[in-house]
Amino acid sequence: MSRRELDPLLAGEIEKRLPALREGGELTTMRAALHSLKGSLAMAGYPDLSLVVGQLGVRIREGDASAIPAVRELLSEAVARIERGEPAASTRFPEPPVGLAPSRVEPRYRAEYHVTMRDRLGELDAVLSSTQSGRDGLDAAKRSVHAMKGAAASVGDDVTAWYCHGLESRLRSVGQGEASAAAAIVELARHRAIIALLIEDPARGIATLRLLSGEAAPPGRSDAPRRTTRNKSQPPSRPPAENTEESGQLRIGTAEVDRFFERIEHVSMVGHELTRGAEMARQTSTRLRAAQASLHEALRLLEPARSVGNSGLALSRIEAATATLRANATNAERSAAAFRRSSEVVERRSREMRGALLELRRTTVGTLFDRLRRAVVRFADQEGKRVQVQVVGGELPIDRRVADRLHDALIQLAKNAVSHGVEAPEGRRAAHKPEVGTILLRATRLGEWLRIVVEDDGRGVDTTRLRQLAVERGIMSFDQAERSQEGELLLILFLPGLTTSTRADLLRGRGLGLDLAEDAVRRLGGTIHLRSAESSGLVATLEVPSDQSVVDVLWLRESGDDYALPVDFTGKLERAQPNFSGVRLAACLGRSAPERAPVSVELRVEGALPVHIGVDSASAVESVAIRSVPSLIALSGPFSGAVLRPDGQLKLALDVPLLAARAWAMTR
Repeated sequence: MSRRELDPLLAGEIEKRLPALREGGELTTMRAALHSLKGSLAMAGYPDLSLVVGQLGVRIREGDASAIPAVRELLSEAVARIERGEPAASTRFPEPPVGLAPSRVEPRYRAEYHVTMRDRLGELDAVLSSTQSGRDGLDAAKRSVHAMKGAAASVGDDVTAWYCHGLESRLRSVGQGEASAAAAIVELARHRAIIALLIEDPARGIATLRLLSGEAAPPGRSDAPRRTTRNKSQPPSRPPAENTEESGQLRIGTAEVDRFFERIEHVSMVGHELTRGAEMARQTSTRLRAAQASLHEALRLLEPARSVGNSGLALSRIEAATATLRANATNAERSAAAFRRSSEVVERRSREMRGALLELRRTTVGTLFDRLRRAVVRFADQEGKRVQVQVVGGELPIDRRVADRLHDALIQLAKNAVSHGVEAPEGRRAAHKPEVGTILLRATRLGEWLRIVVEDDGRGVDTTRLRQLAVERGIMSFDQAERSQEGELLLILFLPGLTTSTRADLLRGRGLGLDLAEDAVRRLGGTIHLRSAESSGLVATLEVPSDQSVVDVLWLRESGDDYALPVDFTGKLERAQPNFSGVRLAACLGRSAPERAPVSVELRVEGALPVHIGVDSASAVESVAIRSVPSLIALSGPFSGAVLRPDGQLKLALDVPLLAARAWAMTR
């Protein structure tokens, strides 16, 4: 329906609900009326008005009597504008809507929130300073802004979430040309400064936006410009530092910690080079010893001729050369021993530094789940749904950097579960379900890997709608879509821009959620997979290294290339029998290879039967750091990341769950 058709319906809905909004009215009735109006405004295309109504609803719930006439005045003005043939609201992004108030983030969450947002602002800075193409920079900026919107909404910073939502809409409307993308990135610098100001001082940020829009703040408004006290050494575009004297803690951004880890990796690579130097010195010593032994044997054979002519002088020179070879061999042996000792010291110190740094940034999964629980409650309240969150495995340790990155992915999955999965109370009653939906957050440890499951008891995925979308977008032909199994269909949910939502608001509809979740997990060298729950709902499984130091991998060689296979997903390793029933790794990667395999490797994935793959050979287990790779490379494998070898070569790490699924399908 067009706005001309929707606006009269919206005006009628407002007039119907206005009588319930009166001083002395029943709080439950007012809350129900405001919630209904907030949803109606969003569906009619007025997310800004919906946001302000939501803020006033919170004030009414907290007992602020002045919010009741304020919301009546706001809604009455919207009806009057519609009756005059005008839109219900006149403001356009980035002008703040009338009545928008500064957000209030609880003090106990503020420091962590500022660190998270500072990291995201750093990502925007990287885009602004990058020499990559405008389209690539624009795509990266959209992901960062979408992540900031989710982080802001999860802690109640509605103003920053509103601004990021508007900025995301503007970035998505940029044309396909390189020039348009480059111009949008130039404009991004101004938006970046505004976001930082909104995080630091929401009232001053709103006032600045009103001034930039040519609108003076009304007298007595809380968002009027005010003088603030700032540390002179602190840049105005950076969120304020927390009072570390009171908390007894020093908070460091993840980017700084990552740089420390990179330096430790460089030190560790020096240790590897020393080991190589020790081996080369040992080999040199062996060759020198062999040459010395050969000369010594020649001397023995020539000894009878020593008294003949000049033979004695020649033999003396051979003896001197033999002595020199012996001395050089001894020095080479000593150098090899010194290299080995130095290598052991460097490796030991690297492990100690890595372990100490990990302890500094280690936390528990429960801390991450607590942030998600608060976000789920807020999302459910915005959607008019009732949801309880169950947590299992919150006591497990996790690297803070992993937790921060996983927060981005899990926030998207949680929003997806609330928006698209869990039904409204009336829908759940009709489906004979409890009115309160359930979202389960479960963490388990798999050696050096962490598995996190997000499961809801909602309606699940509409596979019919997915097939329709796949055909409409040209992802599959009609016949392919009809033949596809559910697992193959669920994979298309990770494609950029794909959404089953019919509207776009602060919570959903941009088609970036699951795509962003997958990107965040891939950056950690992990994997993410979807499947339907046994009864109803959707299950998302994330598997990532529990810290960002090292992971044990088994090196496989196939068709001349080396691949890293995480040990925690590896079962039996044996010489392949003549009746080998598995599939070659090369075939799983879309390459040609002989059917007969010298070595069989068993892959073990939770919830699936073991499957065997064949390779040319398998070498030793090595502790490595898995780095992220672009999604295009990851999906071509499937690969979960890359490993930088001591010789500087990059080798790919296998995505075991996807690889096992592909091998299983090929053996059926």
